[in-house]
Amino acid sequence: FRGECGVTLHAYRQRQRLGLAIARLLEGPQDLSALAHELGYSSHSHFTREFRRHLGVTPSVLAVL
Repeated sequence: FRGECGVTLHAYRQRQRLGLAIARLLEGPQDLSALAHELGYSSHSHFTREFRRHLGVTPSVLAVL
């Protein structure tokens, strides 16, 4: 997978999930715990930690835009 796409499968899936999260958050207010579980994160805190690590802000910042 890495040879074809340039990233590991995990990194690709992470990027996809975060992209979906951004789209959903920009649609309007979301239950962040429910969104985290829908996207396959084990918990709200895991989702928030990964979101911040990759995007530099927490999901709640986008949720209020």
